[in-house]
Amino acid sequence: MGKKIDLVGATASGLQTLLSSGETTSVDLVRQSLEQMELHNTRGLTLRAVISAAPEGLALARAAELDAERAAGKLRGPLHGIPILVKVRTYYHPYDEVWIARGSRKPANLERVLLP
Repeated sequence: MGKKIDLVGATASGLQTLLSSGETTSVDLVRQSLEQMELHNTRGLTLRAVISAAPEGLALARAAELDAERAAGKLRGPLHGIPILVKVRTYYHPYDEVWIARGSRKPANLERVLLP
């Protein structure tokens, strides 16, 4: 494994600098991200904040592809090779009155929120 990265305090531009300089790889970032999810989500703090993630093998294979593209000089954009986690909060029954953010409220027309 490459350089250990503080993923909590890292910025996208900082990670991109490390990737560009060769100090780390996308594969290393994915491994470390998965380790941190395991550590805090299901062990340790048991946050249970991540309910779904790409299978490890698939995530690592995709990271390797992105590393190969970087080595060939092909970058897709500013987040090329940086693992991301998207937290989605949707309204669902029976937890319809549970809202995460202070001051948040149930949308007036849920169909309009979820469907175009």
